[in-house]
This record gives sequence, C-alpha cells and structure tokens, in this order.
Amino acid sequence: MHKKNATIAKISRPKISGAFARKRLFSLLDDSRKRSVVWVSGPAGSGKTTFVSSYLDERKLPCLWYQADEGDADIASFFYYLCLAARKAAPRNRKPLPFLTTEYLHGVFIFARRYFENLYSRLKPPYTLVFDNYQDVPAGSRFHEIMVEALTSIPDGVTVILISRSEPGPAFARLRTLNAMSFIGWQDLKFSLDEARKLSLAGKNRLPDAVMAQLYRFTEGWAAGIVLMLEQLRTTAPDRMSVDNFTREEIFHYFAGEIFEKADRETQQFLLMSACLPTMTVPVVQELTGNESSHTILAELSRNHFFTDRRLSTDAVYQYHPLFREFLLFRADRVLSAETRTELRIKAALLLEKSGQAEQAADLLCAVGAWHELARLVNSWAQPLISQGRTQTLEGWLSGFPEDYRESDPWLKYWTGACRLPFNPAESQRHFETAYELFSAVNDPAGLFLSWSGVMEAILMGWGEFVQADRWIGMLDDLLQRHPQFPSPEIDARVTTSMLFALTLRQPHHRHIRTWADRARAIAQKSTNIRLKSFISVYLELYYLWIGDHAGAEFVIKGVRESAATPAASPLAQILSRIVEAVYQVRVGNHDLCRKAVVKGLELASETGIVIWNSQLYSQGAINALSEGKPSEAAEYLKKMEPSFVESRRIDACMYRYNSAWEALVRRDLSRARHQVEEALRLALEAGTPFHEGITRIALAQVLHEQGEDEAAMPQLSQALRVAVRMKSRILEFMYFLSQAQIALDRGEDSKVLAPLAHAMTLGRTEGYTNFYWWRSDVMSRLCSRALDAGLETGYVHDLIRKRSLLPPDPASDSWPWPLRVHTLGRFELVSNGKPMLFSGKVQQKPLVLLKALVALGGKDVAEEQFADILWPEADGDLAHKSFEMTVQRLRRLIKSDDIVQLQERRLSLDLSRCWVDVRELEGLIETVDRAWKNGGPSHDAGLALRLSDKALGLYRGHFLPNDSSHPWALSSRERLRSKLLRTILRAGVHWEQHREWQKAVEIFQKGIEVDGLAEEFYQHLMVCYQELGQRAEAVSTYNRCRILLLSSLGIPPSRKTEDLYQSIMT
Repeated sequence: MHKKNATIAKISRPKISGAFARKRLFSLLDDSRKRSVVWVSGPAGSGKTTFVSSYLDERKLPCLWYQADEGDADIASFFYYLCLAARKAAPRNRKPLPFLTTEYLHGVFIFARRYFENLYSRLKPPYTLVFDNYQDVPAGSRFHEIMVEALTSIPDGVTVILISRSEPGPAFARLRTLNAMSFIGWQDLKFSLDEARKLSLAGKNRLPDAVMAQLYRFTEGWAAGIVLMLEQLRTTAPDRMSVDNFTREEIFHYFAGEIFEKADRETQQFLLMSACLPTMTVPVVQELTGNESSHTILAELSRNHFFTDRRLSTDAVYQYHPLFREFLLFRADRVLSAETRTELRIKAALLLEKSGQAEQAADLLCAVGAWHELARLVNSWAQPLISQGRTQTLEGWLSGFPEDYRESDPWLKYWTGACRLPFNPAESQRHFETAYELFSAVNDPAGLFLSWSGVMEAILMGWGEFVQADRWIGMLDDLLQRHPQFPSPEIDARVTTSMLFALTLRQPHHRHIRTWADRARAIAQKSTNIRLKSFISVYLELYYLWIGDHAGAEFVIKGVRESAATPAASPLAQILSRIVEAVYQVRVGNHDLCRKAVVKGLELASETGIVIWNSQLYSQGAINALSEGKPSEAAEYLKKMEPSFVESRRIDACMYRYNSAWEALVRRDLSRARHQVEEALRLALEAGTPFHEGITRIALAQVLHEQGEDEAAMPQLSQALRVAVRMKSRILEFMYFLSQAQIALDRGEDSKVLAPLAHAMTLGRTEGYTNFYWWRSDVMSRLCSRALDAGLETGYVHDLIRKRSLLPPDPASDSWPWPLRVHTLGRFELVSNGKPMLFSGKVQQKPLVLLKALVALGGKDVAEEQFADILWPEADGDLAHKSFEMTVQRLRRLIKSDDIVQLQERRLSLDLSRCWVDVRELEGLIETVDRAWKNGGPSHDAGLALRLSDKALGLYRGHFLPNDSSHPWALSSRERLRSKLLRTILRAGVHWEQHREWQKAVEIFQKGIEVDGLAEEFYQHLMVCYQELGQRAEAVSTYNRCRILLLSSLGIPPSRKTEDLYQSIMT
C-alpha cells in the first residue's frame, strides 16, 4: 500500500489551504512570467514555497512540482523522478518518457534537449513547472547544465519557476546574459509591516501597533520569524523577547524551542521520533512512533501552517519544513539516547524501504552504520537502479560501507563492478574478478555466473585486448561442469549472450560455438525483452556474417525487423536494428538499403542522444560507400569517425585504419594504403580477433601486390587462409581465392588463375555472396570476365555482374551479360538482359530509327541537328527540338533504361559501358588488329592479330543495317565498315601466304569474298593459293566465278592481273 507513495512528496506540490494571500507578490510574479524562467530566491523560512504554491492556486494554473534534493546530483535519478512527475502531469499520454540509461551518457545533452521537448509537448498551456529547493543539488553536479538545457527550449505558454535559497550559479550565466530570466529575491519576499500586520490578523492575533513594530524590527520581514513570534506572543509578553543579535537560524531554534516546550510530552515524543523521516505517510509514521494520533497531530500542524506541509496527492503525505526538521533532529540528539536513535533510524529505514523510498532508507542506514541491513537493501535495489541508469546513486550507497566490509562481501564487489562498467571497463573487470573469487569461496552459483558475465562484458566493452578472454572462456567450461544448470532464465540469457560474443570475437574456432549460437538464437526467439533480443541479434549477425552464413544472417534480420516494428521498441533497440540492417545489407550488396539504415540510425542517435554506436554506423557507411566505388562519400564517414578514434579501442581503431587503407587504395595512394593497412593488422593482432586478422592480411596482400611485392604478399594470403580454415569462415576463403586469382591474372599466369577462381565462384554460388570487405569493382569485373571465358559458374557470375552493376573490362568476355545488346550486322535486334526485345506498331519506329542513326553516326556526341535532318527534315527548329527530346524519352522507355542513352548539351551518346553494339565491337577489334600488325615495334604480335581477325570475321554476320539501304547515313557507315574489314582480311591472308600456309590463306580469302563478292583482289590471292596447293581445277573455277560476277554485276571483264594469273595456271 505504501509503495505507491514512495515519491509522491518529491513530485507533489504543498497543499496550501488558508494561507495568507500576498497580492503584491502575486502581481510581481504575473509580470515576471512574461519571461519563461522565473528565479525565486531567499533565505530559509522566507515563504518562497508557500508564495509560489498559493499563487498557483490563486491563478488556477496547472503545475508540475518537483522537489530537488541531493539525490538529483545523479542526473539519472533526476530524470527517473521527472518521468514519474510527467506521468502524473499528463496521464493520458501512455508512452513514458525514457530513463537516462547508460546508452545515453555519451550524448546526455542531446538526450536532455529531446527529453524536455517531449515533456513540454505533453503539457497543455498555460502550464507551470516548479523546481523547489534548488539549492540542495550539489554545485558540481551536471544537473545544473542539464537544467539550463531545459530552460533554453521552453515553448510559449509554459513557465518554469526555480525556488532556491541562493542566486543562480555560473551555469546560468548565458540565460542571464540573454535576459531570459526574471528574478524575485529576498528584498521582494520580505513581508512589509502592513503585510505582517495582516498576517497577524489572519491568524486572529490582534497586536498593538507598538508590539507589531517591535516584532517586525526583530524579524525584518522574515516569514518564519514572524510566524514563530506570533505563536510565541500568544503566551509570552513582548518585553521578555530579545533576539537582536541572533541569526535567522538561531532565532528559529530559539522560538521553536520555546513553542516545543509548551507541547505535551506525547506530541514532543512524536515530533522527535518522526523527524528522522524526510517525508511521512500516516501509516508509516504511526508504525514508527506507535502514536495512534499521528494523523491528528500532522493534520493540525499543517492546518495551522506550523512548518509542516501536506502534499497534494490522493493519500496524505506530510513533510516538515527543513528548518523545523533541523531543529527537531537537533533536539532528538540531545534528548534521545544514541541507542534509541539508532534503533529508531533502522526502523525508519525499513519502513521507508517498504514504502519505496530506498534512497532515504540507505541514507539512514549508512548514518547509523547498519551495514548488514544496508547490504541487504543494496542487493534488493541494485538491479532496478541499474536498469533505470541510476548507477551514481547506487555507487553512493556502496561508498558508504567501510572498505574492509565492502571488499569482503562478494555481492557488494559485484555491484561495484556493475556501476563502473559503463565508465571504466578495466576497473569494472577488477571488481568482477574479485567478486568471482569471493563467490567461489562460498560456491554461490548465481554469483559465479553473474560475475563471470561481468568480467566478460568488461573485456568486450573495453573493445581492446581480447586475449584475456581465453582464460575466462575456459573457466566457464569448468563452471558448467560444477553447475550444469543455470540458476535462472535471466542468468542463462546473460551468460549465453556474453559467451557468444566472446567466442565470435576471440575464439570463432571453438568447438562449441555453433551450440552457443543456436542457444542464443533460441533465447532471442522466446524472449519478450527487446533490449536483450537486440543485443543477441547484433552478436548473431556478426557470427553468421563472419563465417559467411548469409542464410543465418537473413533469419536474424527478419527477427530484428519484427522487434523494431513493435511499439515497445526503445530508441536503443531501434538504433541497434539499424546497425544490424546496415551490416546485413552491405554484405549482400544492397547499397541503397544500407545507406538508408545508416542515415536513419544516425538520425535516431541525434534525436535521442544515443551516440555511443555512431562509430559503428560511420564504419558501415564507409564500407558501403567503398564497396560501391564512392571514395569521397567514404572519406566523409571516416572524417566523422576521427573525433572518436581511440587507439585503446583496438577493434574500432582497426576498422578505421582498414577502411582508410581501402579508401586510399581506391584512390591509388598506395603508400598511404600500405601504412594504414599495416596499422590495421597490428591492431587486429593486438586485439586478438581472428576475423579482423584475416581480412587485414588479405588487404595487406593486395596492397603489396599493387606495389609489385608479390613475394611479400603471398605469405600474408597463406596466413589469412589458415585463419579462414580454422574458423571455418567461407567468406574469408572466398576472399582468399579471389585474391589469389587476381594476383595470377595480373601477372599473366593464366595457368594459375582458374583453380582459385573456380573455388571462389563455387563458394560464391553456394553461399550467394554478392559483396565482401575490400571489394573493388574493376578487379571483380576482370575476374568475372575471366570466369565467363572459362565457363565457371556462368549463372552465378551473370547474376553477380547484374546485381553489382559491374562495368565490362576491356576486352570483355563474349559472355558478358550486357544490359543491352544492339545487333546491326546482318540484322537489327535488341537484346535486353539476355532476352530479345520484340517490337510492333508504328509508335515504336521513330525511337528505333533514332537508335539506328545514333549507331551509324558513331554513337558518341552526335549533335541534335544531325538527327533533325534525318528524322524531321521538314520541321522547323523548335518543333524538331521538341520532337527530338520526346523521341529520346520514348527510346529510353523502350529499352527500359535512362542511363544507356545519354543527352548532354544537345548531343546524344550511347554509354558503351552498359550497352554492347556489334559495330563498335567490330571496329574495336579492327583497331587492335591494326596496332598488332605494325612492323618493327614492340606491339607487333601476329598471333594476336590473327586471333582477333578471326573473331572479327565471326562477328560480321552480314551488312550493316541491311533493311535500311535506302538511307544515306546507313549506307555510308556500311561502306566504311566493309572497307575496314576487307583490309583486315587481306592482311591476315597475306600473312599466311608469306608463311606458305596456303590452306589457311584459302580459308581467309574465301571469307573475304563472302563479305564482298566483287573484291577481285581476293580472287587473285585465292587462285595463287590453289595453284600452290596443286588444286588447278579450284583455281580455274575461282577465275570463272570472278569473271561471271564482274560481268553480270558491273559489266566489266577481270583485270589484266587476273587474266595473267589465269594464263599462268592454264599453261
């Protein structure tokens, strides 16, 4: 019943009934509220709280009242209680404000800003927030900076009043400079003589003017003094009171003592005993004092405004004025024995704890040295406090114990480690290790498993040297031998999560790692704890992706999406889901989805203040950009990582160096790339994480290869393979085999390319790999092209090329899966992604003619005017221009691509990296053949020239655009192309003649005649070849064919040279 009242006094304003209405101050506060912040300051007992509370009643203003105290130095406690106050102020808003848990600590001011924006949005103007007893918060606390943050974003219609005994501290300098605060001070709060007289009359205490003047001179308008003296004057003559040389506190003690002495013994005893309670409910104070008249006494004190407040709440909660309580405690120390006071405070502490006021209970137990009871309280409340982020409060309790007591109690050591974990993992680890030893001595299973988890979490959170995890991984095996069953499902989940992450990072080769992964997966599926599910998902995702199990990773990501979509998902869970999403999407090559996840994760971090994971998001953003070939975007992410770069966090530092090396390599800055990747490897080895060692060794091997140091590169690859095999990482093996194939391909060692390339492509097909660390599109294009030439996993390779939009190398494999193929030799045909496109209807003819003309005119930077002359010769300039633009758009829609047909500055081009055109391919082959035939230079390569000549002949399936012979633009291109091809054929045939390879020469010249049946020179060469082969009949037949074709087609006889050849054959 009492627990409901645990914090009511702290977040409830005093119930002021029948208080003297200070009209003057009310008007002053009306004016002061023209600014959004009002600071009310004056000495203790000056009526500040009563004034503000009665003003709110008078003006009927809704209010959130918060009573500050020393406990608010723990700002997590401040936000915890403020959450309760907000729930009370806006009960219809069911979504609670967040607690300041550890994930927010790196962005606490962002958290505060968003928190108060959210809080203000729940309050319906006009609304007032009051922070009473502001002076009780220690000066060095960040509470004051947080409060200033809150005061800088107050919306219209909301006023914040701060009540304090002191002036604003240095934290408020900015607000004072901006003139954003109003002040009501001691000089304003002082009662005037007239107000003091009215107060006396209100209390039915009519005094002569002289007496009233003397009272006012004694008190100088101090409210507490006036109240006490008026009470004293009921029974004491004015001439017997002399307090000229007393301080206000002394005056209070003097008159309170006088009044206290006049009370009956039962009331005195009640007051002295109840004073140890900071706040009181009737049942609690009655049980403490044994006084059945507790309610009557407290109600009377409150009704008579005798330094006892009743808080506005459904249940009666009372609180003595600080000065009155100080007086009562002082008297109790003089009247009650030490033993009685100790027993009383212990009893009070137990009652406070029972009612939910653990902080006040802890203070009392610590004050009297009741260590056993305090330890019990700590063990009961530690986990809830940690869950609320209130580790500073818990640490304060722990620091109260004598050192020898704290050091010998395993649970106190454990909770000390838990408090230090977010701030100093290394120190935390030492506490957990000591706790483990102490738990071992008493064989406490729960303590052993929890302290083991604490040690492992500290090692992992340090993100530094994971070698030290080896010992504790082994110790868990021994611990499970002694205690095969976990004490609770919660401990099972915590140990399993820690073990999975430790094994993934440090011992991915562990014989039981799959068992732990399966166990974690089962826990995540059953658990309703979204925070736990989120962390398990992160660790499982890393485990699956690092061993190359994309199916497992896909299963995890589906669960993460479901959890993140629930209303109960916290901001932390939302951010972790974006990290998991980004990690997964970049590994499967979905760059836009990865970028979206990174951006959303960073937006959430900015909105909530959970910035601790930003470095992970930046890293994924850089990896995504680099694998997409965007080094400038990657450089931006790397720049954002720099401020958080800490060498001791070796994994973060390793990935920063690794990504920097990757970015440098993409930019061809090999020197910087080598330095960065060597540093990354050093950090990976120091961290002791095999996966990072594997990827950095492969990266170093590639940089060394680019620098021409293959002898140094190969051992790095060999060591990377050993890591891959030991941890059974198929993705590392995939990267290893690709690197091996790349090096062999670059070195021209074709015989050493196919075996590793076949291994890689088989792995890629089996596992569905479409991306990996250190991806470079130019390298993958060459490897894919070579794989297609060799017929290796062609379906997978085609899919990979399309998925990653790889551009073809030069030369590309004939099997390269172009997005669009344009055939113009012997036929006009478009093939989109391997499927012929079928066209019908007049509506499509103009775009197709435009494409044909573009190909005929060279396919690059063709002016708009040329197309206008071809397609719209009768149209004027504007109409032709509009028709041209419309036709370009129709063509793009027709081929289902906006990238292939490019229009810039009224010039049209084909993107030949995405579109294969047989004419361009043929012309490229002919140009290469021409270079190879050059005599006397290093480029002379007859073998290459002959191979490419054969390829060109195979490509030539007929005349260019055979159905468009009537168009001059098509005809001129056809003749130009035919002339180039005939020259190529002639050179090849002559080569074979010179080497007396007559049969090969025959085959070449026959192909030339197929291209152009009227090319007489080819008939001449063919006659010579047949003659040399002793095939006289074939030679004569060739002559007759030539003569008939020339006569029938051109009406002319063969040339003299042909006739002479014929005569020589006949004789």
